[in-house]
Amino acid sequence: MTGSIERIFLEMLGSEPKAAPLIVCFYTGAAPPACAEMVRDPLPPIGTVFDERFGSVVDDAISLNAAIHDGAIMVGRPKPGENYRVQGWSYRLFPPELPCTLFPNRGSAFNSCLAMSRIARVDALYMLNATSLWRFMHGAAKQLG
Repeated sequence: MTGSIERIFLEMLGSEPKAAPLIVCFYTGAAPPACAEMVRDPLPPIGTVFDERFGSVVDDAISLNAAIHDGAIMVGRPKPGENYRVQGWSYRLFPPELPCTLFPNRGSAFNSCLAMSRIARVDALYMLNATSLWRFMHGAAKQLG
């Protein structure tokens, strides 16, 4: 599944995002600890399957409520092998501090993604802007594309 997720984000790379950086947190099972939904009104629909239409889904959500870009998009699945679905928009991430010596001075979004990737039930996080795509898994970061 990681390959198809990365392919979707790589297709989005280079397009002018309506929000940057775009942070997406993938998880399995119950929503991971160390995150909280920020109330948004109106709230875009949840339950949409994560697939090649994701870029359009995000654009539609931001058109409905521009504040959606302020926070992570939570994309979860009940168990391995099932489809990931958008489960929440605009979440604060507050993982425990992670000593970061590999990537000093990368900014709070980057460091939050890196630390959050070590939380139980988190499969991966992706951070996308107009010029770069990063994947965070198990406390490691890799630039893609």
